[in-house]
Amino acid sequence: MPANRKGTMWIAVFLSAFFAMAVACALAARINDPLIRFGCDDRPRFWGRGSLMNAGIIRHRDYEAVIIGSSVTQNFDMAFFRRAMGMEPIKLSLGGISVPEMLKFYEMVQARGTAKVIMINIDVTGFDGDYDLDDPWGRLPRFMYEDGALNDLRYCLMYEVWFRFIPVNLALRGILAAGLSYANVSDRVNIDRMDDRGGDFTPSKEKVLANYTKHRAAEKKRPSASAARMKRNIDAFLFRVLGERREGQSVVFAFPPYSVLYWWDAVKDGNFEAIMDAEEFFVERCAGSARVVDMQDIDEIADLDNYGDSVHYGPKVQALYAEALLDGTRDLTPASFPARRARLEELVREAKLD
Repeated sequence: MPANRKGTMWIAVFLSAFFAMAVACALAARINDPLIRFGCDDRPRFWGRGSLMNAGIIRHRDYEAVIIGSSVTQNFDMAFFRRAMGMEPIKLSLGGISVPEMLKFYEMVQARGTAKVIMINIDVTGFDGDYDLDDPWGRLPRFMYEDGALNDLRYCLMYEVWFRFIPVNLALRGILAAGLSYANVSDRVNIDRMDDRGGDFTPSKEKVLANYTKHRAAEKKRPSASAARMKRNIDAFLFRVLGERREGQSVVFAFPPYSVLYWWDAVKDGNFEAIMDAEEFFVERCAGSARVVDMQDIDEIADLDNYGDSVHYGPKVQALYAEALLDGTRDLTPASFPARRARLEELVREAKLD
């Protein structure tokens, strides 16, 4: 056999073997489907890393209530919402979530069409930037959130599927099948605890102040907040969100209960006025269209033993936040905004953190 023909044969054999292996891997990933791209089943699986899993959760889980937000929503007790609302809830959390990421989750939920209530955690400083509302593709892998055969193939052959999620799922299922006891296994396979930081979270005033001092010393001077820019971005965001709301659907926005240290820092940086101005605009823009829940001036924000850092709160505050999302007792209106702002300013003055 001529050398060139022999070489061509070996190349063909190699390519055929490679193709067969790729097909086998793709089929195995399709069957295991750790990130529920193709559907949802009752097999135990590892729930974690919302940037990859939220797309499948939105498309395939059964739900009527949705919570969208940053890391401050990750520890919500989803069983509470299930009991109190009589609905099946899902939580779409992402640490430091951006406005385009929030909007992407919201629009996918609306496209699914099963949500009766959508609750969105709002940090207005997130609107203080230049971004494209239609470009959430920084942390979110675009192929995970869009349909198409090529995107399906990319998913089936992606690194995280094969070297993280499939091995972890097989290990967790083996542990459960054998009846073995292993720390946190029940939490890892419970979607309600997805990205929950509860096991690693210990509220402490001493820790809050120590972390603040350490991180503040390492930071460069922060840029001043722009109320005008925040208002422009808020207007564009609310135009999309309220415009896509379905008939009979309730959309609830919420300002979370950050600690008094957070607000003291905003005053110190000269950003408090801009933040308040933007929040007042947000409330006015929502008047008559959507509820706005305000947890910013509750007494508990002054007790730093409720916090792990200046923004992340423990179970007591988290429970108060969850209740307020449902019971309407902390709803904010344009008429009540001045008094609530004054109370927040009073809490900051009384904290005496200087």
